[in-house]
Amino acid sequence: MSASKTYWAIALAAMLCASVPAGAATRYWTGNTSVDNDWLTGGNWTGGIVPGSSDHARINAGSSLASPVRIAGAATPYSLKLGEGSADAGYLLLSSGSLATATSQDTYVGDAGTGYFKAAGGTFSTRELHVGQQSGSSGTVVVESGATSFAAGRDTYIGYAGMGSLLASASISLASSGGGVTLGYDSTGSGTLKLLNSSTNLALGTGKFLKVGVSGTGLFEIRGGTVSSGGVGQAEQIVVRDQSSATGTFQGYGTFSMGGGIKNNGRIIADGFAGAASDVTLDLSALDGYGGPSVINSIENTTNNGWYAQNRAKLTLAGLGVAAGNSSVNWGEQNQYGDGSVYADDATIDLVNSVHATFAGVSSAGTLSGSLLASDRSDVAAAPSGITFIGVWELSFNRAFTSVDLQFRYDDAAAGGNTPKLYHYTGGNWTELNSTVLSGNRIETTGLTSLSQFAVGVIPEPATAAVLVLGGLGVLLRRRRG
Repeated sequence: MSASKTYWAIALAAMLCASVPAGAATRYWTGNTSVDNDWLTGGNWTGGIVPGSSDHARINAGSSLASPVRIAGAATPYSLKLGEGSADAGYLLLSSGSLATATSQDTYVGDAGTGYFKAAGGTFSTRELHVGQQSGSSGTVVVESGATSFAAGRDTYIGYAGMGSLLASASISLASSGGGVTLGYDSTGSGTLKLLNSSTNLALGTGKFLKVGVSGTGLFEIRGGTVSSGGVGQAEQIVVRDQSSATGTFQGYGTFSMGGGIKNNGRIIADGFAGAASDVTLDLSALDGYGGPSVINSIENTTNNGWYAQNRAKLTLAGLGVAAGNSSVNWGEQNQYGDGSVYADDATIDLVNSVHATFAGVSSAGTLSGSLLASDRSDVAAAPSGITFIGVWELSFNRAFTSVDLQFRYDDAAAGGNTPKLYHYTGGNWTELNSTVLSGNRIETTGLTSLSQFAVGVIPEPATAAVLVLGGLGVLLRRRRG
């Protein structure tokens, strides 16, 4: 062997040795119930030794989740897996103290089997967090309000190819130094991340992403908290339904302090949830694009994907630049970015509840602001008698203009086959506008000279039937009089 080959062989061997700590061992939980369920009791582990910083810890206590392994002190394994094999199940409870893997190692909750990890108190830290990793696996992580700190430094996969859930009642930090958070990565994966109360926040690393449904099924839910990523973004920082095989749902209310763009091919729902006691807002206005438009739509919608607001909620997106003179802009749909070679303008809006505006005579470049509102909010006046609103928008523009034409992609499922009508709130009343129903479930009005609230409404089927019955009775009575 030449001297150079010998050098590189020695270097490679040194690198491999450095990646595995000296004396590393895999310690399996034996579940010695005659002792206790304490992580820190050596008799509960193979070899009679508590996993140390050079040991892989594995909790595979049979095929069902029984009593948990408990941590109330300092646990420092090299890596951790709960439910490693397809027939294995592992249950871990962190009640106080700390659990920390090596900074270069990961935690798997439901690798090929079933895993359940509850952080009821104390602190948890790992490099990557994998919940429901392999096809057929199931993993659940619960972070209760008593948890002091819960952090994963790099990627978090929830439902990579299996079923995964992370349910947080305390603030969490994910992907602080790299990667991002992915829910439902593979086609067999199903991932759920829920921030369960107004004091539950999610901190991502600077510019890190949140993907809800890549090839599988993803659900993200927020109930009043804040999601932040350092204010610096990337073009696709929030992604809902990345690929056509996926299903993505992004739901709730709260504030997003993120500086990138939103790729929406799924359903983003501003939702105060049933029984909402007050008006709430899903505020996405800080996501104004970074290397792309503020909204990206890469899969043509032919079903019910788009934007929604319900249960006293409002959905707010970033303001849109409108050029002086005559120009068009989309709210909730893709606009051209740069020369259009990467992000072209979507000439025909297709996402449910998106809006297309064509301005004439704009005095100088300005900003169009828009929101989608639930019809039961306190700032939305009641619909005219006999009309049910299926979409309400609030639009404003900070420059003078001669006229504007508006197209609304209405919710055809909510319309239920009834002919939609378009209304404008002006002078303290809802006024029906002259409008035209277009192909693709769009309704258009032209020549407006002011902006405020707009609504699409229908006469529901029972009301329609009642009108027909009353009309028939009137004809019958007239005939009798005759």
